[in-house]
Amino acid sequence: MGNLFIVVFLSVLPSLGRIDKLPRVLAEMPPDSKVLAWVDFTGEGEVPDSWVREVARTGARVRVRSRWFRSVSVRATRRQLEKIVALPFVRRICPVARFKRSRPLPSRPLGVLKPLPDEGIYGPSYAQVAMLGVPRLHEMGLSGKDVRIA
Repeated sequence: MGNLFIVVFLSVLPSLGRIDKLPRVLAEMPPDSKVLAWVDFTGEGEVPDSWVREVARTGARVRVRSRWFRSVSVRATRRQLEKIVALPFVRRICPVARFKRSRPLPSRPLGVLKPLPDEGIYGPSYAQVAMLGVPRLHEMGLSGKDVRIA
C-alpha cells in the first residue's frame, strides 16, 4: 500500500514549508509510486476548503481531513509532495505512523471461581481488604467508627 504521510498547513506564516523525514523515503521511491502523507496546517479554527482543494489540485488524493490536527492525509507521488510542500500555507509533510497489530493470545475458559476461605464479613472483597491489613486491624478492635475522611 505504500508509506503514509501527513501535510501540516500554516495559517499566516508564509514560505515555511518543509518535508520532514521524507528525503530518505523519497530517494527510495520509484518516481511514479505513491505514498500516504499528512499535510499539516497550523493556526486556529477550521482548515479552509480552498487549502484542501489546492492540495487536491496537485493530483494528490486527499484521504482524511482532521479537524483536531488541522491537517489532511494524502496519497501522493514524489512530484506531488514537492508541489504540496511549496504551497504557502503548508508547514510540513510527514509520514503517517504505522503499526502492526500483534495476534491476540488464545483464550481459555476460566472455570468456576471458588470463594476464598475466611471471607467472613468481607465477602468477595476479602482478597483486597486482606492486602490492606484490614482483618488484622479488626482483630485489634479497630473498626473505623467515628473516623471522618475529608
